[in-house]
Amino acid sequence: MYQHAILNTCRVLCFLCCAWAGWGNIVWAQLPQGKWRKIPQKSITIELKATTQLTLRVRRDAQGRPSLHGALLDDRKKPIAGASLRLEAPDGSTRFVKTDTKGRYKLLAMGLPPKGNYAAFFNGQGSFSSSSVRRWLDLGRVDLQLSLTWPPPLPAGKKGFEVKAKLSYKDKGLTGYPLTLYLQTPDSLRKTKKGTATPGYLPLMTFHTDDKGELLFLWKGNKPLEGPATLKLLVRYAGGPFFLPQQKNFELAVLAPLPDKQKNQFWSYLLGVAGLGLVLLLGGLLRRYLSRRKQGDEHSDERFEMPALPPVMEAGGRVPHMVAPTDLTFAGRLYDAYEQAPISGGALFLITGDVDDDDDVPDSALTFLVDCDEKGRFSWEFASAGVHRLYFKHPHYKSRVVSIRVPHHGEGRASRVFLYSYRYLIFEMYKTAVMRIAPDESFDPKRQTAREILKLLTGNNHRSLTPLADLFEASYYAPTMPQEVLYTEADTLLRELLRELRRRKQERAPS
Repeated sequence: MYQHAILNTCRVLCFLCCAWAGWGNIVWAQLPQGKWRKIPQKSITIELKATTQLTLRVRRDAQGRPSLHGALLDDRKKPIAGASLRLEAPDGSTRFVKTDTKGRYKLLAMGLPPKGNYAAFFNGQGSFSSSSVRRWLDLGRVDLQLSLTWPPPLPAGKKGFEVKAKLSYKDKGLTGYPLTLYLQTPDSLRKTKKGTATPGYLPLMTFHTDDKGELLFLWKGNKPLEGPATLKLLVRYAGGPFFLPQQKNFELAVLAPLPDKQKNQFWSYLLGVAGLGLVLLLGGLLRRYLSRRKQGDEHSDERFEMPALPPVMEAGGRVPHMVAPTDLTFAGRLYDAYEQAPISGGALFLITGDVDDDDDVPDSALTFLVDCDEKGRFSWEFASAGVHRLYFKHPHYKSRVVSIRVPHHGEGRASRVFLYSYRYLIFEMYKTAVMRIAPDESFDPKRQTAREILKLLTGNNHRSLTPLADLFEASYYAPTMPQEVLYTEADTLLRELLRELRRRKQERAPS
């Protein structure tokens, strides 16, 4: 009971002391030396900032492409939208992203190191404090699922077989991935090298998976299969930029033919004792009969030899790659050269006239071929063989001229055409100007942001960079990508700036 009374007394005294200390807008503050001092309230400013939490992890889409994901939350676990974040890769390069309305961010990991320590930084904004996170991440290739379905033992005499295959990742089919069917024969064991990916096997056919990730191998030879025998087969995926190689071996049994030993032996003995005349008459026939029977016994041996592969193998209307006809198709995909990500909205043209300068192609020399889809993919089949010059055009990327040669063998090309965005080219102009104006300044364009470099140079009276820097910020940090007009304006400013620098250098040079 005495303890409660003492505690209540202390509370009353504390309240009175606080009231007395606050009387007259005067507060007590403890100095760093440990002393207490009266300070007026009007001279005190208290800045409160909420703590933040930043996350970083790896996610992969249905095609296996890795990307960096995360979110920025405050102390109440609510998202912070529109915040600028800086991501640092293991090689020292940086990327800049902004959070969406739910506080989340995403960055495609194309062109980044496959493994290492990644970090994300938030420098604080408004009433939110800064935060950072660092994690060891693995962005390398992963395994996919390869499943096969082959028929039961085949009866002797059939000329072909079917094998079903399916490629999937996270239970979703992969479209357009190549699979090859291999066969092991006595010749392949002798001819193939041990250092190859499939030693002892020869390729039969290669096809690409459909929209569901499925594929049907239909092999049909020109001779029937003989048994009993076992066909050793292999289906292989050679691997790609996001998936590791996968292969599966299986055996396909061929049954022996049904025994046919009732060759009317009774009539052979009857003819043998019919008389000398009949023996002389039927001797030739009997010798032919016995030779055929002996030949039949030789065919019933259990040794198996795979019939020679036909020059053209029928495959359900499709022709394997080794005997494919001439292909005049050119197919590929548009990629951002800096972000290493597909881009949409481009178009493919054919250059018909004599154009020497690839940077200045007139519209009169262009013939429209096809538009790229939303994933940057395109495909065009030429009517004639030869060397063709193609012109790739995009409103936010610098155009490019590519020369290709057709015909070629296979199922079409899968080329990647890389374009540089006007945003990246303006950034390169800005970086060139920075290096020319202040080559001795202590900054790193790869690590520091454009605003940090601009602030440093402006403070050192490098104001001649301001027009180009303003144009750069208007294009680099804008929600929409710049077009050719802004790129041309930046190029003009850069040329004027470089001329001004040369003029100043000549004026400072001793006469």
